[in-house]
Amino acid sequence: MDKNIKASITVEASFCVPIFFLVLFSLLYEFNILFGINENYAKSQIGKTLRVLFEKEDHGYYVGHGDNYLLIKVQSDEQLIGQLKNVIIDSYDEMLIGRVV
Repeated sequence: MDKNIKASITVEASFCVPIFFLVLFSLLYEFNILFGINENYAKSQIGKTLRVLFEKEDHGYYVGHGDNYLLIKVQSDEQLIGQLKNVIIDSYDEMLIGRVV
């Protein structure tokens, strides 16, 4: 095999492996599995006010990450994507649920 072709294949393969791990890390992080974040910790946030960066809209809720890295969703008539807001945490149902202050 030509050295240039072999080097190209090696570079492409070595580039794909880190991308795979970045995608896997993102998926694990999205579901709050990474670093042992669990339901008890999430529930301990109820009643607290957290800063949330809203990233997407999903089934009538705006969803974002709080300053503690947990996923938080709120309902709002205001468009929140890309905004940083204070949110009072009211409950937990697979993710924290709150309201914008």
